[in-house]
Amino acid sequence: MPNQLEQWFFDIPLVTRFYLTGAMALTFLVQIGWINYFDIYLNYDAIFKKHQYWKFIASFFYFGTFSFDWIWNMYFITKYSRMLEEESFSGRVGDFAWFMVLSAISIMISAPILELEVLAPAFTHTMTYIWSRRNPHLRILFLGAIPLTAPYLPYIFLLLNWLISAEFPKSHFIAIVIGHIYYFFEDVWPQQPGTNGVRYLKTPRWL
Repeated sequence: MPNQLEQWFFDIPLVTRFYLTGAMALTFLVQIGWINYFDIYLNYDAIFKKHQYWKFIASFFYFGTFSFDWIWNMYFITKYSRMLEEESFSGRVGDFAWFMVLSAISIMISAPILELEVLAPAFTHTMTYIWSRRNPHLRILFLGAIPLTAPYLPYIFLLLNWLISAEFPKSHFIAIVIGHIYYFFEDVWPQQPGTNGVRYLKTPRWL
């Protein structure tokens, strides 16, 4: 069993494995009291006035304490981030890392407007959106029972979360917006006549 678990872990592609490990480690440290939630959540006053710059990164790794919702988010990482890295970004670690950087920057810019304190859910849902758009004809069974094609998945998640929480899911919404902007400029725009295949979000050479 330990060998199987170890093999499963190291079969996860590099960037997804790093993100999953960081998310699990941070949750564990908060759970046992070594790190306080207030040291993690995004607060621009604390970042710029108290120089707590680590919040820029930490807020992308925290999904709350151990709970069903936390397990659900870990499933999202191991499923959709992994498939995105193994399929769309196969053999292109730098491109996948650059996509994550662009997504993170976009979410950080949007966070004060939407009053988001924890950015990890929006981050993972952005990855889910890109995966769904790059698998337009893939049919899946949502919750093992409802058949639908992949591009509808992010909207189903948004509506379901809205119904359950009775609050508009801002993290899901901004993930769809940011994901669509990336998808448009990477996948749609370069294919348009007269654009000469220009990719405005192209990965820099140093990465």
